[in-house]
Amino acid sequence: MDQAELFTLAKKRMHNSCRICKICNGITCAGELPGLGGIGTGNAFYRNWKSLQEYTVKDCNRGTRDFIPDTHMTLFGQEVSMPIISAPVGSIAVNAGIQEETPESIEDQYMHALIQGANAVGVMAMIGDGPQSYSFAVGMKYANLYPGNIISIIKPRPDEVIIERGIMAKRLNEPAFGIDADASKLALMKTKGLNIENKSPKSLYRITQAVSLPFIVKGIMTVKEAIACEKVGVKAIVVGNHGGRILDTMKGAADVLPKIADALQGRMTILADGGIRSGEDVFRMLALGADAVLIGRPVLFSVIGGGAEGVRISFQQWQNELRRVMVRAGAENLKQITRQMIQKI
Repeated sequence: MDQAELFTLAKKRMHNSCRICKICNGITCAGELPGLGGIGTGNAFYRNWKSLQEYTVKDCNRGTRDFIPDTHMTLFGQEVSMPIISAPVGSIAVNAGIQEETPESIEDQYMHALIQGANAVGVMAMIGDGPQSYSFAVGMKYANLYPGNIISIIKPRPDEVIIERGIMAKRLNEPAFGIDADASKLALMKTKGLNIENKSPKSLYRITQAVSLPFIVKGIMTVKEAIACEKVGVKAIVVGNHGGRILDTMKGAADVLPKIADALQGRMTILADGGIRSGEDVFRMLALGADAVLIGRPVLFSVIGGGAEGVRISFQQWQNELRRVMVRAGAENLKQITRQMIQKI
């Protein structure tokens, strides 16, 4: 089975709630929330994809010798096989339109397959949080069974709740934990009555001091926000616009990533999220300044279409694609990937 077959199977299970377009760029599913589309006209979702496609990889192959690129790296103290993390995705039954069983059962099966597959291929998986009481509990269940490669991403709940869950993540040997700070602006969270709030630098500092794990803030789109996170002890940020689900007119991750990377100069870990669909996309994000990337919707399709085996198939495909691009660019390892290896079209 290959990725195309996985996605075909996923489409059938999802009852056309997502058409799984040949190019996943948010045009067809614009405004489909709940669902997998972007908010409004889908412009922010589309911009994630488009901003990345505006860069091309230079063919720098020097032809001096054959080599197999090394895609391994150390992330939050753990060795991983490639610079790709599964993005946190929740409310699977609602967003993916799966109706075979209860929403809680579907969430449980999804999370188990995702984490089992990620563990088998040697990558990390982020687990999400949501308005349903079972969402976070299911993630914690499998974090306990698969210690070391799971990262809890918590909604911007009151500080005390985040600290409590961060301490739980530490106890379960998670390498890091974080919040998706921009979720405070998600309309769905507010309509469900979830107690979420904007996080000030004071709150972020309080959390970093209370939990002895690397703290990640997801949803950073400006240099100002990135520097503010650095000043209060945040160890990593995720540059992204929440899959185009916050505001209709936001820039794409690739639009802002280079300036943020230049401002931070390697002082904290930078993850990038948005519009990444292939190993070549991964390469371009690394060249623009990311240390690793998050992939969301395509991982969701892989799990729904093929379970843990589907995760393995997709991650190995992305790793092979990344290696091919690294060979053409002349990068023998991830540290050799530079911005000089890409150019804007």
